[in-house]
Amino acid sequence: MHDGNSPATATTTGSSNGSAPQSQSQSPISARNRPSTRTLLLAVSLLCAATIQTAAGTVYLFGLYGPQLSEKMEWSQKQTALVAGCLSWGISLSGPILGKLVDKRAPTPWPIFLVGGASIATGYGLISATYSGHLPWRHFAIVSLYFLLVGAGSAACYHCSLATNIRNWPAAHRGVAVGVPVSMFGLSAFIYARVADRFFYTSKTDRQLDIPGFLVLLAAGGVLAALLAATFLRDYREEEPELREGEQGTDEDDNDNGGGVLEEEHRPLLQRLDSRRVRFDDDGESDIRGENRPDERAHVPLWKRTEMYLLTASYCTLVGVGLMYSAGIGTLVVGLAPADATPASPLVQRAQNLHVTLFSLSSFSGRMLAGLLSDRAARSPLLRIPRIAWTSLASILMAIASGLMVVAISDSSDYSDDSQVDSLNLLRIVTLLIGGAYGVVWTSTPTVLVDLVGGDVFATCWGWVTLSAAFAAQALMVVFGWVYDAGRESAGVVDGDEDWYSGIRHPHHHRHPRRRPSPPPLETGGMAPAVCKGRTCFAGTFVVCLFACMEREA
Repeated sequence: MHDGNSPATATTTGSSNGSAPQSQSQSPISARNRPSTRTLLLAVSLLCAATIQTAAGTVYLFGLYGPQLSEKMEWSQKQTALVAGCLSWGISLSGPILGKLVDKRAPTPWPIFLVGGASIATGYGLISATYSGHLPWRHFAIVSLYFLLVGAGSAACYHCSLATNIRNWPAAHRGVAVGVPVSMFGLSAFIYARVADRFFYTSKTDRQLDIPGFLVLLAAGGVLAALLAATFLRDYREEEPELREGEQGTDEDDNDNGGGVLEEEHRPLLQRLDSRRVRFDDDGESDIRGENRPDERAHVPLWKRTEMYLLTASYCTLVGVGLMYSAGIGTLVVGLAPADATPASPLVQRAQNLHVTLFSLSSFSGRMLAGLLSDRAARSPLLRIPRIAWTSLASILMAIASGLMVVAISDSSDYSDDSQVDSLNLLRIVTLLIGGAYGVVWTSTPTVLVDLVGGDVFATCWGWVTLSAAFAAQALMVVFGWVYDAGRESAGVVDGDEDWYSGIRHPHHHRHPRRRPSPPPLETGGMAPAVCKGRTCFAGTFVVCLFACMEREA
């Protein structure tokens, strides 16, 4: 009797103990099917998010066509800076509204993508028509509205794709979920600049960019990317429950991720950085988790939390410097080019294309590396580098670049051929430093924020944070324009002999030797030179940037 019941008893015991034999026999099929579906959905989400970010990142191309646009429209540098700043205003001012809308429409974000793509296409189309003369209104205030439209459309695509992708990916890989899409946002300028170099210059000799045709290309790219995202990119957590499990920290990837991020989501950021312990799983991978102790601030509103203000202040300062530099890079190239170079010169246009490319590539690298390395560094039992440390690295790089622009660029009093070459070569280093730091900030800040607030309200909070960048960027662009115009108006004589404003010889030039500014490259009609040359044109702006970065570190 006992022997006859043994098999039944064993079967019952195996079933009551979690059905280990039965689950092991079924696990190969489950392991082949479930992960494949899950991986496919994650890949689709990441690919669509990266594609739409490429269309949204065309706001960084202003440095490629901005100087020519300004010359065609006969704007001053202050007016050009205000027009370029409207791209930032369009992105930032719409952030809180769009963020709230993205969180509200999380399961079905397709209308936001369509509206964003239509806004990008409409804005670029109007700018192209104005440049071509099909629209008569060339006042900078009217064209600024077109750029606002482009900025708002880019913001819609940016916020919606980033938040949707973050919700789909497990908490273990938030660095990747943020870093890859936003890296394409930074790489967008490089991609389109290469396309422009290949197809939109009139010839290899005069190197004149076909600006109307290029703007039409940007409009078409925005529409096509928006259609792709509207079709395929959505919240897949309802379709694949394992994605939601991964978000809650129970996903199998948490075994090698350092997981437990969501256990700490609602704890103060600075407190979380000091309260981590490291344990190892069966595979020897580190697992960083917060201590299981109650958090008395878990229900404190975000607007009352100091770490939110610190995070926002760091972000707006560093992004403001990056936006100012990307918008003004074309003007910087003209200011450091040979004395007779104008915005339409082939040399200047080649250099502008190069620096737009360098800024885009370095921004792409900073975003990608910050996303990939921050995941690994946070999990490492030896490093345990908090994500906020990457923002400090970006601040240091920007401070170094600003210092180089203040002390290492040649002044107009020593504006020889050799100094021109040295200054343009140094500008490449500055572009790489600022572009890389700018990219790091765009990855590190949202990654820290989603750890702080969670994925379901991330878009709303991130929209408010991005709003702050518009004020910093616009302030620095105004400073840039003011310093540049002041330097241009102060330039007047060569060797103390002749006033470039009036052509009148100074009678006392032998008593009062004067510095040698470069002659005006364009006919100025008795007014100040059309361009400014040397360090005087922008050193004051980078002094402000240097102190802003140092203040952030303090």
